[in-house]
Amino acid sequence: MSTTGAVPTGNLNTEKVTVRTYVKFKEDGTISERRTQAQTKDGENWKKLETTGWQLFNENEVIRYSVKDLDAAKTLVPDEAQLVYIFQSGLNYIQNSKTNALAGEVKEGTDTKDIPAEPAYNGEEIDLREAINQAPQRTSLSPLEKLEKLLAGFPPEVRAELLKQAAHTMAAQQAAVSDELAYAEDQN
Repeated sequence: MSTTGAVPTGNLNTEKVTVRTYVKFKEDGTISERRTQAQTKDGENWKKLETTGWQLFNENEVIRYSVKDLDAAKTLVPDEAQLVYIFQSGLNYIQNSKTNALAGEVKEGTDTKDIPAEPAYNGEEIDLREAINQAPQRTSLSPLEKLEKLLAGFPPEVRAELLKQAAHTMAAQQAAVSDELAYAEDQN
């Protein structure tokens, strides 16, 4: 596949990404499974596949585009119908995400051990116009919250013990850093 067209400018940027496809074969020699992954900084995702029985099928560099304004989008995709199609795909993704978030909201003060959860919205008509115009909010998880997500499949007692140990270790590390900072301040 040849790519021609848009030339990168200040508001239209490109990024080269190396992508590999790994496969597993059936006994008859046909492909049974396929995984395509972009290169990570450390290449660990590829190493993991290679050490777990996946075989390299191909490797390619793809040029990905990002735009910062409508003019850059029109330069990249001059066909209006295609531009609308791409916009609609992104809009659908955002609307689905907002709908899922709203569907999972519970009324404030509910969902406690004493008060059962009640949906924040039920039987309502919700116009998503305001929601799709809100800037995305990325929530950063603390290291402990990341660990909680990772341990979700463990039995509750094991999970509780591991979280307790992690919290203790983190508190000790934080205390050590505080001591080092205090010592450095005293030296100045």
